[in-house]
Amino acid sequence: MNDMERIMYELIFNEYKKLSFKRVETAKLIGKSVKTLDTMRGEGMGPEYSKNDTPGGKGAVMYPIHSIIAYILRDDYKKTA
Repeated sequence: MNDMERIMYELIFNEYKKLSFKRVETAKLIGKSVKTLDTMRGEGMGPEYSKNDTPGGKGAVMYPIHSIIAYILRDDYKKTA
C-alpha cells in the first residue's frame, strides 16, 4: 500500500468505521449515482465487488474499501492524464 492509498484508507475507515460498503455508500464515495454504479458493474467496469449469495439470488452487492480506493485513484489518474 503506497502513501496515497494509506491516507485514503484512513480517511474512509475513520469516517465510516467499516471495510465493506453497500451500493449507495460506494456511489457517494466515488462521486457517481447508484444507477451509474449499477450500470458500470453490469458492464464490468467500476470498483470490484462481491455479492453475498442468498436463496433466490438476491444477495447484497458489497464493495471492499480497497477496491473503492483503487477505483478512485485509477479514475483520478485518467482525468489528469
